[in-house]
Amino acid sequence: MCLRVCNNASGQSLVWVAILGVVILYIYSLVGFAFLRDTFNPDNQVFCATLTQCFVSVIRYGLIGDYDGVCTYHTSY
Repeated sequence: MCLRVCNNASGQSLVWVAILGVVILYIYSLVGFAFLRDTFNPDNQVFCATLTQCFVSVIRYGLIGDYDGVCTYHTSY
């Protein structure tokens, strides 16, 4: 009986941590969309024309890795 309750509490905690992580990544993509749009480089397939594209790019490169390598400052002419 205790194993079932403890397992459920651990699972719930893990779900809440995952939700918190998604919220933090969403806030970061919101800041990136508002202020750091120049650092997203479409040549490296890191798009930030819309907030959804920024969120997907942050999720993809933030969780998979190498986010600093693909997001560099470049000037638009």
